[in-house]
Amino acid sequence: MEREAFLERVRSSLGRTASASTADRIKPVTGVPDFYRQAPLGDGISDRVDRFVAELEGVGGRVIKVASVHQAADALRELIGESKSVMAWDRSEFDNWAVDWLWDELAAKDATFDLACEFGVTTVDFAVANMGSLVLTASTTKPRSVSLVVTTHVALVHADQIVDRTGIALEKIQASGSVPSAIYCITGPSRSADIENDLTIGVHGPAALVVILLTPQTSIR
Repeated sequence: MEREAFLERVRSSLGRTASASTADRIKPVTGVPDFYRQAPLGDGISDRVDRFVAELEGVGGRVIKVASVHQAADALRELIGESKSVMAWDRSEFDNWAVDWLWDELAAKDATFDLACEFGVTTVDFAVANMGSLVLTASTTKPRSVSLVVTTHVALVHADQIVDRTGIALEKIQASGSVPSAIYCITGPSRSADIENDLTIGVHGPAALVVILLTPQTSIR
């Protein structure tokens, strides 16, 4: 039954009629509301990249800005160091990054790929400026475990993947025509205060989140 028909049936049973104002209020809205588009970042820092960095660092994430994919590769190499405990999404998901060495070097190190890995390396579908969130979709080449069961999640992000709000990211995913098995948002390291309001980091997911952010037009820090 259509929504309006259902509501009309309820009103009829209650002996009520719909006013014009009520009808206006219940018009369905699809996609991003107009007020999102008019002031996408609300109050605060208006630059999309700077806002994303500030929000992510505000919830305990770390951002490493780089100016090229080669600098991104160097930053990733430094983060991982000599660790033999690394997992990553499928190599095909990193076509726009110079990180083919990752799989070759890990194979040479006889690295372990299990559910107790120290590092998990992914890209993202989108990043959200006003929340400092990462939006990831799951598929056979993008397993959720890589960003969920590791100690440190490392995400490679292009600045042009940053959108203003979560609704915009979801709208773009819908418009792509593909239906992922899951869509999930990551905002900082995992944290929980379920027990006696005692905040604990890393209970339900990674204890650390590091974003390597490629911003060719932005100064490096």
